[in-house]
Amino acid sequence: MHNHRIPKTTHLTTAALLAGPMVTTAGMALTPWEDEFTTQAYQAALAADPVQAQWAAITLAFGYALLGLTLFTVLRHAEHRGAPPLLRRAAAVAAFFAATILPGLVSVDFYDLALAQTLPVDQAVAVADQVHTYGLAAILRVASGIGFLFGGILTLSTAWKAGIAPGWSPLLAVGSLVLPIAAAGPAAFIGGSALMLVTFGSVAVRLRAQRATDVPAREPVADVDPALTLAV
Repeated sequence: MHNHRIPKTTHLTTAALLAGPMVTTAGMALTPWEDEFTTQAYQAALAADPVQAQWAAITLAFGYALLGLTLFTVLRHAEHRGAPPLLRRAAAVAAFFAATILPGLVSVDFYDLALAQTLPVDQAVAVADQVHTYGLAAILRVASGIGFLFGGILTLSTAWKAGIAPGWSPLLAVGSLVLPIAAAGPAAFIGGSALMLVTFGSVAVRLRAQRATDVPAREPVADVDPALTLAV
């Protein structure tokens, strides 16, 4: 028998909602960003500060994985509050791609760092660019793109439909993606992640506010005459 009881909002719920955006934002802040979007500039930025580059990759990998936990936490609470099933399932698929593929793609930074430190610049760039010639590599890029682009938007749309997120939250999720594309700089990437933190923080605040209604108070039991009970 399916249990329709609304899940209880706890401090762990709040932590699950905020950990992903917070760690991802920290990873964006740690990342040594390149001046222009070319393979050579990207590898040069990694090689300029190898230790920082490695910590940034590790932080982003955990941040993306925890962001998956954030999305699934929202969907879990939305499920028990009447969210549309089709929208919820589409959000779950996108969230799964984001949580499982993005952390692996970030690990490529370690290999590019090794190339930049070991090979001459032209050879390091040629090896890195050859990856894009493999047709099947596009599967990972497309799947991760689906997760990154639609995971947050669909999840927050589901949360809005369920009444656990304000109406502006899906729009803010769109803004967190558009800002890095429009500005294309370190501040834009950090700002985009910070917008995610604000957005999922609003879900945490709303869930905490609804906590009193999640677990209804017990109604007082009226005194019953034992004799009447026996008679029944």
